[in-house]
Amino acid sequence: MTDIDESYLDFYKGPASDHFDGVRFFNPWNPKGKKGFKDVIKWRMESTRKIWPEWVEMPLRPALSPHINGVKITYIGHATFLLQLNRINILVDPVFSNRASPFSSVGPKRVTKPFIPLENLPKIDFVFVSHNHYDHMDLPSLAWLARNHEPTVITPLGNPRLIKPCIEKCGIIALDWHQSTPIGSGATLTVTPSQHWSRRGLDDINRDLWGGFVLKTAGGNNIYYCGDSGFHADMFRDIRNRHGVFDLSLIPIGAYEPRWFMSYSHMNPDEAVQVHDILESKQSMGYHFETFQLTDEPFEAPRTHLGEALAKRNIDTKKFVAPVPGDFIEFA
Repeated sequence: MTDIDESYLDFYKGPASDHFDGVRFFNPWNPKGKKGFKDVIKWRMESTRKIWPEWVEMPLRPALSPHINGVKITYIGHATFLLQLNRINILVDPVFSNRASPFSSVGPKRVTKPFIPLENLPKIDFVFVSHNHYDHMDLPSLAWLARNHEPTVITPLGNPRLIKPCIEKCGIIALDWHQSTPIGSGATLTVTPSQHWSRRGLDDINRDLWGGFVLKTAGGNNIYYCGDSGFHADMFRDIRNRHGVFDLSLIPIGAYEPRWFMSYSHMNPDEAVQVHDILESKQSMGYHFETFQLTDEPFEAPRTHLGEALAKRNIDTKKFVAPVPGDFIEFA
């Protein structure tokens, strides 16, 4: 995979809104909650980061079906999912590189492999990229998909500046929060808010928008992907009120310690279970764990703490699962 030069790209320009001041995006319900550079230094100086294993082999799972009748959501690893709707395949936040980093030899390194390598994927029709952080927007993976599948990429505002150079043959659909696009077979994808932030280089903090999505299928299935997000009850209540009860919610459960620093941007498992409740989700699946060590908690902590949070609320563990790559949920 080759690196992409990002140094010359122009920033998004558009009218101001309740989450864009004309230059930078922000979270309107908590515009000043993001930690600054001094906090980063404090975290690094005081970090009690646990040692992760160098490599972990995950249990084998059944091979992937190229096409299905109905809806199937397969966990590939970290925040990467494959959504199959009859004969339409959607790849979410595809990260297949060995590091979540602008460099090939420095930065967070994978400790578990993706469920399926890029070359074994079925035909990819659409790609959703939630935001510009390296563990969600992997330009080498996107470039490979562009060369071999020519998908249409859907992403929040601003991100096309980074994606365009590596997908010249592909279409890009840039959406603001609450905007929608049809994706075929009667399905509609709507970008949703999340409490997060963006940065790719030295001078581009919050110049590109972040978010998740709601996918409504022709068969009536309602699927939610959170993206990266901190916990804010009112934001999630609004998503529930706008889109209804979810058949499946994909909710992040990792990269959350220390809480004084990470709580704005990343939920812990207890907060993820609260989101499951707020959304009235019939089934939820965790992600954003056991792949890249981004924060201080131990490798096994998200899975353990999710079980404890479910037990505390007397929720069946089958209702909110912590998957391994290759696990899937299917709707007829």
